[in-house]
Amino acid sequence: MIDQKSQNQLSALQSLTTQADRVTASNGQVLNTIQAVSVATQETLHSVQTSVQFVRDSSGRSQEVAEWVNDLENRTEQIGETVEAHGKNNDNITNIAAPGQYPGDQRQNGSQPSRRCRPRLCGSGRSNQ
Repeated sequence: MIDQKSQNQLSALQSLTTQADRVTASNGQVLNTIQAVSVATQETLHSVQTSVQFVRDSSGRSQEVAEWVNDLENRTEQIGETVEAHGKNNDNITNIAAPGQYPGDQRQNGSQPSRRCRPRLCGSGRSNQ
């Protein structure tokens, strides 16, 4: 009877040892999984940080480009205004040089403007009316 009880206890202890080995193996697998998840999490964190930095850098560059485009637009408008002013000045010079003969001449209504002779053009320095 003692041998039987000893055998039963030995069998139970062997079963417990087998189950403990299984728990230890399962814990090892869980540990490996946790380590793999930790590595993946670190890689993901690095990717997110890199992406955030890229977005910040791109945003800064986009802001710089937008400011440059805005400045270029302002300069283009100024150039357009300057070209328009030069065109008006050229029209005025043309009207002074030969009134009534060119498009844009303000004196095309049939009235003849008084012509004054400029000293360099007429040579006498007197006005011709």
